[in-house]
Amino acid sequence: MCKWSFEVTMTAFLIPYYNHPHTIVPLVELLKPYGLDIIIVDDGSNVESKQVLQIIVAQNNPKTHIITREQNGGKGAAIKEGIVFAECIGMQYVLQLDADMQHDLIKIPEFLKQSQANPNAFICAKPQYGADAPKSRLYGRKITDFWVWVNTLGGNLYDVMCGMRVYPIQQILPLLKQCASNRMDFDPEILILAYKARLKFVWIDVSVKYGSGGISHFKAFKDNLLISKMHAKHFFLLPKYLWEKYRFQRSKNWWQRKERAGVFFLKLTLLLVTILPNFLLNFCVIVVTFFYYVFSKEERKNLGVFYDNLQSFQCQEKLSFFKRQSAIYKNFYHFGWAICDKIAVWKGKISYQNLLVPHRELMNKELRNKQRGQILLVSHYGNIEVARAMSNAFDMLDITILVYQENAFNFLNLINKVSQNKLRVIYVSTLDIQSVLELEKILENGGHIGIMGDRTAIDSTKNAKFSFLGKECFFPQGAFLIAGLLKSKISILWCQRVGRKYQVELERILVEGKDSNVILGRDRRKSVRGLIQQYVESLEKRVCANPQYWFNFYDFWGQNVKEKI
Repeated sequence: MCKWSFEVTMTAFLIPYYNHPHTIVPLVELLKPYGLDIIIVDDGSNVESKQVLQIIVAQNNPKTHIITREQNGGKGAAIKEGIVFAECIGMQYVLQLDADMQHDLIKIPEFLKQSQANPNAFICAKPQYGADAPKSRLYGRKITDFWVWVNTLGGNLYDVMCGMRVYPIQQILPLLKQCASNRMDFDPEILILAYKARLKFVWIDVSVKYGSGGISHFKAFKDNLLISKMHAKHFFLLPKYLWEKYRFQRSKNWWQRKERAGVFFLKLTLLLVTILPNFLLNFCVIVVTFFYYVFSKEERKNLGVFYDNLQSFQCQEKLSFFKRQSAIYKNFYHFGWAICDKIAVWKGKISYQNLLVPHRELMNKELRNKQRGQILLVSHYGNIEVARAMSNAFDMLDITILVYQENAFNFLNLINKVSQNKLRVIYVSTLDIQSVLELEKILENGGHIGIMGDRTAIDSTKNAKFSFLGKECFFPQGAFLIAGLLKSKISILWCQRVGRKYQVELERILVEGKDSNVILGRDRRKSVRGLIQQYVESLEKRVCANPQYWFNFYDFWGQNVKEKI
């Protein structure tokens, strides 16, 4: 038996077998030293192949199980039957291996180890092809991978046809009932279903060899037709998947949610911004934002509360139903354009010359000609990514973004792929000594740190109540406390659309009436309260002037932070 540095429990090898008489015996001999059960599903093989299986039966190994199917039903059908059998004999995992031995079997221990370390995960091979790989296979796989990307709305599934995987049985059994595919279309469909079911994926690099004389049971016309039908089915099910995904995201708190636009839609937006003229792009923005407006019930409700508070604060009558809905839709519409404009900035289609900077001298003095940097507050008013866009648009301007990792990773990852200049980002969940030292180094080198000023902190003790539009709500103290710890200045960076341009303004937050560094007193939270009040009042003033640029779609006033955490 193989000696393990880790324990392997309740795992069996699963081999779908159809007319591979020359490789099945060597494969079983190679697997025996692992000491695990071996399940071979004979999918209606010919007489010669069945005779070879008798050699394995004659060895009378109690850990080897041979299931015989009278007629060939396809690879998928064989795998399904093997998984059900494995569950019946008490297995929790099966490591599926193809009988042709094309995959690098030296990676088996790594698959088993990852399966034990990630008990509910789908462990999949990420194939590495050599020069012997047929071009037709490679092109076919790329087409399939593209449609999987579409049907999962941008899921990062590296290869969906490779037959070396660890199936977590209890997680996969419900999906087998949904999977109508029984032949080569099974491999991609089960991964699509697993992704939609939010299973975790672990990918392992595995080399694949195509030797001369190898046997392939892939029927070019029949299997490609079945795979195409499967993709078409999932494509037409996209509205249902979108709705389920939306409901799942809605059940989370803000820090658990992905960016409002998923990776798929961000990539689609990237393509449209790159190739379409503005009048066609505007049509797309109208259609997409109307879709979000119709299906985003919770966000519509939250914006309705925003407009009710706004009207009350300005001593105006409540909007009629139709005027209220029209105003709410405008926020969705302008948010759609804000995403397009951000991507245009990073692609270089909007440059420094396209920005309106009323106080250019102040901007240069505070941000470009300083020996020491400062904290820059941004918000969900106007272009919430302005600090990132400014890093690209303003020559010699160095801004590092401080973000909560899980909330912004996908968006930032995409932007770094398309941006002319890479974004400098620091991910934090807790601010430890190492993080403070890193931030201090950035400021000392003349860089600036951009922080969102209107998104509540995950730690409820770092939030404080303020009146905003006449109603109490929470604002985070973190950016101001960081400024105090680093003894730096803190300013607000505003940006809003004016026609086809963006107006950028820098507003200084005064410390005791002076333009100076933030100094924390004994009561840290009390000493920054007046600074936060300046930010809240400025945000309030701008929101009253241009409510259509308010992009906080979550329950801003109803947030009881202690209850939600």
